[in-house]
Amino acid sequence: MVMKEIEKGDKMKKNNKKRKNKKEKKKVNILLILLIIVLLLSGTFFYFFMEKYITLAARKIIRDNLVTEGNGLYKDIIKTGFDKNEPFSSKYYFKGNKLNNYLIFEGNCWHIINIAQNNTIKIMYIGKSVNNKCNNTINELEDLKDLIVWNDISNNNWHNSTILALLKTWEKNNSINDQIKINFSGENSKIVEATWYIGGVRFINQSLSADILQERTNNLENSSELPVYQGKLGLITVSDYLKVSCEKGSYASTPDCKNNNFLVRDYPYWTMTATDSGKQTAWALKDDGSLAAVNTAENGYTIYPVVYLRSDIKITGTGSIDNPYIVID
Repeated sequence: MVMKEIEKGDKMKKNNKKRKNKKEKKKVNILLILLIIVLLLSGTFFYFFMEKYITLAARKIIRDNLVTEGNGLYKDIIKTGFDKNEPFSSKYYFKGNKLNNYLIFEGNCWHIINIAQNNTIKIMYIGKSVNNKCNNTINELEDLKDLIVWNDISNNNWHNSTILALLKTWEKNNSINDQIKINFSGENSKIVEATWYIGGVRFINQSLSADILQERTNNLENSSELPVYQGKLGLITVSDYLKVSCEKGSYASTPDCKNNNFLVRDYPYWTMTATDSGKQTAWALKDDGSLAAVNTAENGYTIYPVVYLRSDIKITGTGSIDNPYIVID
């Protein structure tokens, strides 16, 4: 009788232990499930955080700004120069004036002009950033006003121009105007060597597409080679400006362009585009918003350097003037 009671007690203990083990396993399983859910939610949150605030530049700029009307980022079409076979031709471009296309790169403020087919980012220097904002930029190039000639021998061949010689010096010295430190050629440089279209544009063109075609094909040296320049520093072209608010072409450009064009600056400045009317003139942007064919040896025009940033850079920010995009990688 005693043995039976002992056996019964042992059996009960074993059953209780089994039940306890089952409860503990169930609790562990529940905790594992909860942990997995938390990890999944955390991963999803992190993914959307990265997507929204820190991601590849081209992808973020497109997602933040793409529009089909009004001010913003537009998808290029044939009329505006779309060509998937030209890596440095634009596939998205900013149009208008009140835009979220401000970017801080190496402590300086730049305007994003466009995103190229290869996802490099074309940007133009506009001044030194103050407190990571671009609403009170310090123009370190102001001392160049009234000093720059396109070519001091009155010739519009870009490869032999005075401006290109200056840009090459800046690139070699890793600075702009010996004041703005920029890493053009170091191991971690974020600037790529690009293809710049330097074909001469006629004054009589009445369409943007005609201007773009000439930029890419019209070699003023009567050579069979395409009119391109390979380098890290350049300027805006005629079509860069016209695409923003004057799509009728260089002949039809008027001061009205100034009313809604982010590329209008405080000072008149040179483009890198020669005219197709003689050997002495190149296109410059006046402070009234109009394009003018100017003798290349004439001073009174400054320059705003332009570069292409690598396609793998990452940015944060919103692109606004007081919360600009900032290159972080």
